[in-house]
Amino acid sequence: MRRMVRLRGEMLLGIPLNDEEKKKIISLNVINNLKDYIIFIKFKDEMIQLANEHFKIIATEKKKILLDNKNDLMRVLDANSQRSKLNLSQFRIMDITEYIMNELLNTIEKKKIEQEVYDHHCALYRDEYYDYRDRQFDAAFENMHSNWANNKLVKDLNPEWKKSKWNIWVHYFSDILQTLKIKDQMIYNSILHLKTVSNSCKEIYDVLTGSLIDTYKEPFLSEYNSFIYSSIDEWNQKLEREKDK
Repeated sequence: MRRMVRLRGEMLLGIPLNDEEKKKIISLNVINNLKDYIIFIKFKDEMIQLANEHFKIIATEKKKILLDNKNDLMRVLDANSQRSKLNLSQFRIMDITEYIMNELLNTIEKKKIEQEVYDHHCALYRDEYYDYRDRQFDAAFENMHSNWANNKLVKDLNPEWKKSKWNIWVHYFSDILQTLKIKDQMIYNSILHLKTVSNSCKEIYDVLTGSLIDTYKEPFLSEYNSFIYSSIDEWNQKLEREKDK
């Protein structure tokens, strides 16, 4: 069974992913709690960016030494997690560690032409998925906007106040969508890390496409409904304060 972190010097190309590897990549798309998930993705992205900046300024020999110190990286990530008061699980810490180690390995290894071809086709499957995802995200936004305008719970509220609240929601939800797009780039990079064939890449994106609505429907609705009810509470409190004046 192939490990998610590739071995140095492993130059096999075009190896189909086994079921465990495909499930592990797809599992990056599982959302149990949207707020916690977004926080994790942002932290992971920050750690990856810091690591990649560091890789740019160190020599190849230093990079090779770092590849042999996976546990040290895990300790650093865990410490950063604690400082950020995230208290990430070891599973999450390992996920970030493996990703960064593979990013480091990519700065050392030169990609062969055969793999360039596989990766080119994988990028096409990725782009098809991105197009579909973006259409669904846009549709979700439009549905929320329509609901905000016509929902009987809020339709009689002050128009200017409603507009102000909607702008706050747009900013908040746009940040969520942007973070999810960053996560999708991480998934794509995780596929490339394994130097697989384009068919395995297609299989992953077929699953992601088929499950996209189910993946996001409940988390999005939960966040939007919380926005609705918190807005109503805020408006009622505003009215109560005005009565007391």
